Amino acid sequence: MIKRILKHSSVYFFSSIFVKIIGFILLPVITAKLTVDDFGLYSNLKSIINVLSIFASFSFDVAYGRYIYEYEKVSDGPKILTSTVLNLLILWAIVFIPISAFVVSKILISWKSERIFVALLLPLIAISQQMIAIGNANFQSRHKTKLVVSLNTILYISLQVLSLIFLFVFNYGSSGLLLSQYIINTVNLIYIFVKFFKDGLFSFNTFSFPVIKKIYRYALGFLPVNFSSWIFNLSDKIIISYFISLSATGKYSLFVQLISIIPITIQSIVVVFNPYFYRSMNERKNTEDIKRYFTIMIILLNYMLISVSLLLPVIVKVFFIESYQENFEIIPLIALGTIFLSLRKIYSVVIAFYKKAVLFSLTGYIPAVVNLVLNLILIPIYGISAAAWSTMISYAFYGVSVFLISNRLHKFEIPLVRLLIMFFFAVIVAFASVRIDPISIKILLWLICTFGILIVTKRMGLFVWRADV
Repeated sequence: MIKRILKHSSVYFFSSIFVKIIGFILLPVITAKLTVDDFGLYSNLKSIINVLSIFASFSFDVAYGRYIYEYEKVSDGPKILTSTVLNLLILWAIVFIPISAFVVSKILISWKSERIFVALLLPLIAISQQMIAIGNANFQSRHKTKLVVSLNTILYISLQVLSLIFLFVFNYGSSGLLLSQYIINTVNLIYIFVKFFKDGLFSFNTFSFPVIKKIYRYALGFLPVNFSSWIFNLSDKIIISYFISLSATGKYSLFVQLISIIPITIQSIVVVFNPYFYRSMNERKNTEDIKRYFTIMIILLNYMLISVSLLLPVIVKVFFIESYQENFEIIPLIALGTIFLSLRKIYSVVIAFYKKAVLFSLTGYIPAVVNLVLNLILIPIYGISAAAWSTMISYAFYGVSVFLISNRLHKFEIPLVRLLIMFFFAVIVAFASVRIDPISIKILLWLICTFGILIVTKRMGLFVWRADV
């Protein structure tokens, strides 16, 4: 079983890194074509899409991904899928698409009136992303890893090509980037639903109110975390835009987007491990492998903190225009905050297994409010550095609280002292990197840290997996 996990994880990991590399290659091209203000505007619009996806879906995609593993009969598959999809479509059509289109159009009028048509695209992009998430969860539950990876990789490459066409051939600017995303999402949705119908997984006569009731009961527990996610995803960028400028938002958003390689890497592993975790916990076995997994993931987070802090300024200096080559001091802060957020992602599976959705949501509610208050107070005074500090502090509270609650629900013994020492070392290196200017010194230090972490990991015996699983 563990070999299968490693096999599927490697597929997800390398495909995610592959598409991220494509994004890295094209990002300097896109930022050179768009002004810093336009890139800031585009980042705000993308954040609005994320907010619409989180708020309006009631986390149905999360609930579906959790409960699909509790249905043992083959006939229950179409029931839970059809009920989830139809309920989400009805909810969006009646309530959220009209409301979100109206709100977004008002926001866009305050920015640029010629982009009002984007107000209709944003909620449609958001609903399509939710449907795609449900589709991917279904494919994952049926062990169709290669299908998901191949489909997502092909569509991502198509998205980048189409974006460049709208950007350079038609000069649509940031609106063209959103239009291309809508087109690709639509193609993806068509394929997913054709696949569902061919596999006999979607049938209108299997709609079940008891299933909907069960999903609502679990998903509604995520309302506080939906609110907190809205704050985390949008408040800092909007406040920066309002009190400082869109160009400052553009610079801040560029660093956030580049550092997103951390959660993308973690997500590519977590999405494969979670089904294995659920089955292992239900069968009360493989606990040693679960402990080893958590230990390795924390070590990986420390290594990524060091790598991003040392190498990202080098990448920006080499590949991006001069307008973005400043404010490097916020990179370790954003990276550290992302590390804590990824820690929350890794350990949230424990809370999900014990169905403590409300408890999980409350862990995000308090830090989100703190984040919003700090942003409102500090950004007008200290600029984008304040946004990085407030986000790091709130994410730290978020990640640590989920870690502590998860260990309270089910304690997995990990070498906590060693991991804490490694973490403090990574933080020191990350913040010291701001004072190191020569590129050669940064790269040399990164190589030394890489070699050191490999030695420590090997001595901890983490490269050996049980063969009898």
